[in-house]
Amino acid sequence: MFFVMPIFNKPRDKFIIWIQKIFTKKKKKRKVVISDPHKEQKLKQLIQNKFNRERSNIDPELDKNIQDIVTKFSMKGCLYSGMLLKKVTELHTDRIRKLLEARKNINKEVLLENKPITNDEEIKLAMQGLEEIAEAQKSAIFGCENVLSHMNAKDNFVRKMSQNILRILSNIQRNLTIEKDENLLLKKEIINGKIYD
Repeated sequence: MFFVMPIFNKPRDKFIIWIQKIFTKKKKKRKVVISDPHKEQKLKQLIQNKFNRERSNIDPELDKNIQDIVTKFSMKGCLYSGMLLKKVTELHTDRIRKLLEARKNINKEVLLENKPITNDEEIKLAMQGLEEIAEAQKSAIFGCENVLSHMNAKDNFVRKMSQNILRILSNIQRNLTIEKDENLLLKKEIINGKIYD
């Protein structure tokens, strides 16, 4: 040790302190995790608030478009035509597609923290609440759509909208599955939610 000291040109006490600093293991700082017992409820409320905000942007567009279509067909004397039924169906389908896509994106943002989807459990989280929203929207539309006065038109509308809603949900599920497969098969590595080639 006395041979080493002149090399470093340090007084003995300083040298010992210096050696101790090198070989002393640094104490790891413990992370304190504070669990919030109400976190799940708060997340649900956050998702609902964000979804309500999106819906408040989407709904006025539908109301205006339906009013414009009804006015247009009314002026032509075709208020009960098949073309009106088709247009109304398209408008409602587009609105529900936008609502369900918005909810899916909010779920991915809040529940998955925008991490790439890599398994079926994450797909379920991204799809959470979509079927319930679709059913609620379907019931609301079928209950108050006053454009369709005779039963035949209403039955056709109900059948077509039901098919369209199932197709939208199926497409969202399919796209999430494709996204999962892309993340697993086409990318080399996912670290901390980020994809690296």
